[in-house]
Amino acid sequence: MKIDFPRVYRPLRLAEFAEEFGEEAITVWVNPPKAVREQFAGIVTNSARARQKLTLTTNEATNKRISAKARKAPEAVKASKGPDVSTGEAVAELEKAGGALITWLAGMWDDWSEEEIRKLTEETLEDNPAFYPWLVRRTFEMIGEYRRGGKKK
Repeated sequence: MKIDFPRVYRPLRLAEFAEEFGEEAITVWVNPPKAVREQFAGIVTNSARARQKLTLTTNEATNKRISAKARKAPEAVKASKGPDVSTGEAVAELEKAGGALITWLAGMWDDWSEEEIRKLTEETLEDNPAFYPWLVRRTFEMIGEYRRGGKKK
C-alpha cells in the first residue's frame, strides 16, 4: 500500500527576527521530498563555489594591481584594472545561484512568487541585509525540525 503524504505547511513567524513584525508570517512547506531538499543543497554548493571563485579572482586582481603599482610598471597597471573575465564568470555564477534560490523559495513559501521574493531581496538588502539570509536559513531549519519530529502540531 502506497501512502501519499500531503504537503505540510508551518508558519515562519517574522517576530522571531524582530518582534515588531507582530503576527506576520510566511507559510513554509516543511515536508518536501528528498529531490527538493537536494536542490537546495545543490544551490548552496554552487553559491559557495562561486563565492570562493569570486574571492580568489578578486584577490588575484587586487594583488596584480598592488604589485604593478609597487613596480611602477604602467603596462601592468593598465592590464590589471577592473575585473577580469574569471571575476565576471564568478559573478554570473553567483547571480545564477541566487536566481535558483529564489525559484526554490517560491516553491517552498506558500503564496509567494519569484518576483515577490526578488523584490523582497532588493528592498531589504540596503536597510536590513540580515533579513533575507535569515529567512532562507529558517526555512531550511524548519524543514529539518519537521523531519526530526519537532514542531509537528
